[in-house]
Amino acid sequence: MSGPSHRKLIELQSKLRFINNQKIEIERRREQLRKDALALFAEYKPVESDLLAEADRFAKEWGLKFGDALCAALPRELRDIVYECLLQPTTHTIETYYEDEDDPWGGWGLISSWTDKPDPLTYHNRTATIAKQYMHLVDPEYYGVEASGEIMQMFYEKNTFGVSIGDLGMLLTYDVFQRGYMPCDYVRKLKVHITDFGLVDGWSGGDDRIFDQELYTASSPGSSSTAISADPWPLETSNAAQIDLLSLISNRQACEITLVVRTGTTYVLHPLLVNVGSIVYKLRGEGFTVRVEQQNKKKKKKKRPSSSDTTYAFPGKDWTHLFNVSKEEWDERARNKTLYNELVPYAFDNTDAWDWGNFAGGWGNTWGDSWGSWSFDAPGPNQ
Repeated sequence: MSGPSHRKLIELQSKLRFINNQKIEIERRREQLRKDALALFAEYKPVESDLLAEADRFAKEWGLKFGDALCAALPRELRDIVYECLLQPTTHTIETYYEDEDDPWGGWGLISSWTDKPDPLTYHNRTATIAKQYMHLVDPEYYGVEASGEIMQMFYEKNTFGVSIGDLGMLLTYDVFQRGYMPCDYVRKLKVHITDFGLVDGWSGGDDRIFDQELYTASSPGSSSTAISADPWPLETSNAAQIDLLSLISNRQACEITLVVRTGTTYVLHPLLVNVGSIVYKLRGEGFTVRVEQQNKKKKKKKRPSSSDTTYAFPGKDWTHLFNVSKEEWDERARNKTLYNELVPYAFDNTDAWDWGNFAGGWGNTWGDSWGSWSFDAPGPNQ
């Protein structure tokens, strides 16, 4: 029984036993290292806590002396330069959802990336990161009452705030630092985001859409062209009425408003431009400097528009130049549907409409005949 095969078996068993013993030794060492790490961590935490507490005391002591010396030695104009260096102004975009917010779709991940109607009850959570980043600068315990108050004013004045149109009221009236200040007294740069849907179908609010017949005539009931102009200004609960909240801003002549139109197409409908123009000329009349930008809300669709409304070619990212005309000239162009020259054809009109009635087995007249010039973005039999 002591042949080559048996000797080979004994040899392999010996190697395996050696490997297992090494593995056991490694596990033993790892367990010992784990215990050593826990003991070291238990020793580390109190030291870290004491260090942070001492650093905080030092920061408050130094900061109070710095703030008092700054206010005593320099006029406000020079202090503002120092505050701006401390703040490092940037653009803060307030998202319309926050990470821990419940998903109404049950975890399917269907929460929209942007909405015109964010929940005001979550505004505190959605701005918590911003408040935490600057809290030590606006806390009177660190720089004194006078200096910290001036820093907070500069925070609102020098930073740019990107916000959904539905969050305007909260931004202008809710101090994220909860020190009792009104942001509307200091805000100077705003980017107000609104979706293309909110500028047309959801513009005036409710089922009774208000629009100016002089500027535009709706083409068919229920279409996107039934909510057109913000003159006269629509319902108080509408998207359009949210713009009126900008009147809370104290120094309008020093305030720049950028309207950010969030679109998902490569064309622009006439009703959308009319409503954007209503905002632009209204705010300019109140003293604001107004710019208009476009931002993609999703991947652009390359298909042609299915609406029979006048449709313009995509004007690029910066739309401000479209409104470099007088209010009177803009109104005239709006009535004539010639806001600018580059037009694009819509997908098909009622002469191309598919006979849905015959296809469905004689369910009355065709949809094209029933609705006149209203065209549908539905596939025909050859599409």
